[in-house]
Amino acid sequence: MGRVDIQFIPTPKKELLSWWSQLDQLGQEHVKASIGHLLPLLQININSGVMQALLHFWYPKTSSFMFGKFELTPTLEEYSLAIGISLGKELAKPPIGVDPVVILSRF
Repeated sequence: MGRVDIQFIPTPKKELLSWWSQLDQLGQEHVKASIGHLLPLLQININSGVMQALLHFWYPKTSSFMFGKFELTPTLEEYSLAIGISLGKELAKPPIGVDPVVILSRF
């Protein structure tokens, strides 16, 4: 049921962490403002064996896992516990340059 053609591409963690450490405080603040809470993802180590096993149950049509006739969609809270990173106060930010009030008023 899952997609067997998915490949894992290793993240250049050493290079990114080295780049991050070379930035001054202003540069780090600019990056944080641009990409939000993505930086802690550099600290995650992926168990590729577990991921390959789970791929057999992934159902891309609904972005969930299918176990027999049961569908499982992990919540944000479950993801945060699994990767060991707190959700923080703000779960999602609109893309840069998008004002959600303007978008909602048009709706």
